[in-house]
Amino acid sequence: YSFLKTAVYRMLFRSLPKAGEERRRVAEFASRRVEGSGASFLELARDLARDFPNTAPGALDQLSRFFPRVILNEGRGPKDAALGLHLRDIVTRNLGIPVEYVGFLLRDEGVPRSVAERTPLALSRPGSPFARGTAALAARIAVQPGGAPPRLFEDDEDLAGVLEEAFRDRELPAGEAIGSDSAEGL
Repeated sequence: YSFLKTAVYRMLFRSLPKAGEERRRVAEFASRRVEGSGASFLELARDLARDFPNTAPGALDQLSRFFPRVILNEGRGPKDAALGLHLRDIVTRNLGIPVEYVGFLLRDEGVPRSVAERTPLALSRPGSPFARGTAALAARIAVQPGGAPPRLFEDDEDLAGVLEEAFRDRELPAGEAIGSDSAEGL
């Protein structure tokens, strides 16, 4: 979350004129605790565009085109997806931007071995969960245009889809299932 918050702050700040009142307001907003306040960076950008029509609409445009794609790494099972749901909720509420999940990479003990052996895991163990996951992730990213508009998801099907792909041909941890409507069951 802090990485995305910093990225949004820097994008807004740098899309406004130097030494202007607009930048001062962005810095002042970011210095306060946004979480739980009901305010978001999107609301700030809208206010700036309204208050500074000659200089700030570009900041709102930049923010409206910012669409981070997230990879959940070292997942152990579908219950780890609850972290992704929580992140999406926090980012949407506090930053005012959408988030898309493009991958769920399983924890794989072959990764540290591969690093120690100085051999790419995709070459030494191409059938490993991590190697298969990164190949699927690369294929998914390769077909997405860079400036694509945000895809809107209902019921977190983007996260459910990457989980299903991650656990294809694998046994789920005991008591876990994919596709439930709750964060615990994802």
